[in-house]
Amino acid sequence: MSDQRDRILEVARQEFAANGLNHTSLETIAEKAQVDLSAIRFHFETMEHLFFTVMEELLTAIVGPLEVIHDTADNPSDWIRKMLQVMDDILYENPVLINLLRWLYLDGSSTLAKQMDSSLFPTGLIEQMTKYMEDGILKKYDPMMLGMMLDYVVLYGHLVRPVMESMYPEMDYRGFLEDRLEMLMDMLESGIFTEKARKDFGKE
Repeated sequence: MSDQRDRILEVARQEFAANGLNHTSLETIAEKAQVDLSAIRFHFETMEHLFFTVMEELLTAIVGPLEVIHDTADNPSDWIRKMLQVMDDILYENPVLINLLRWLYLDGSSTLAKQMDSSLFPTGLIEQMTKYMEDGILKKYDPMMLGMMLDYVVLYGHLVRPVMESMYPEMDYRGFLEDRLEMLMDMLESGIFTEKARKDFGKE
């Protein structure tokens, strides 16, 4: 029975990545997985249940490595850098996950709302950000909002990768992502305004 479930998930992953949730049918998945519709409904109550199971399994690839980063980081800044680097590495090597996330944005509706109920970062990391805020290391923002902001910044670079590589075929995209990470870390640590500008704004 597990082989059948795995076969359904593999076909569903391919179909969702190619066509999105709104343009994929259970009939197509059943045909390509060589199972009856009743078999799909036995394992998954609805199409959305199947979709979120696919997403959950793929996102686990991110959550696992992220959860051990805190023990290897030299300081809070290094912790954030390593988190973003791990996310970049995993997303770069997993175009299926990127396609699924792209369709999530395009499909919209309640599907996106449910998926965006939480950050890609696991709960433990949101809690760690909260602790850094309480300890005065990070500014006091909404930790979930901060996590989602970092999600979006990292994800966007991968969502636009096909367009960027088409426009600039000679581009070293991996190098581009690394430069983007350095810029992001500098902005997080120092802000985008110079000290002089901050004084002019009355922020210093």
